[in-house]
Amino acid sequence: MLTKLIIRVDGASDRFDIEDLSKCFVQKYPHIPLCVCIEAMNIKYMWGKSGWKLEKKKILKYEWEVGGHTINHWILSNQRF
Repeated sequence: MLTKLIIRVDGASDRFDIEDLSKCFVQKYPHIPLCVCIEAMNIKYMWGKSGWKLEKKKILKYEWEVGGHTINHWILSNQRF
């Protein structure tokens, strides 16, 4: 069974190389089989509804989980779409 994971990095794109961050994670946890997608987000910017719809599609298609958002984030709820 694969562990699929999104690493959400708030505001990190200005300070860190995202590729280096993913390599570091894989080096620290080589025993975990995973597909890593890093979402670099600016904490001062909130995605619009269309952005969250795209994120929901990725979650449903690839069975990714973003923290607790897949369960309790209102905009990812099936009731909203």
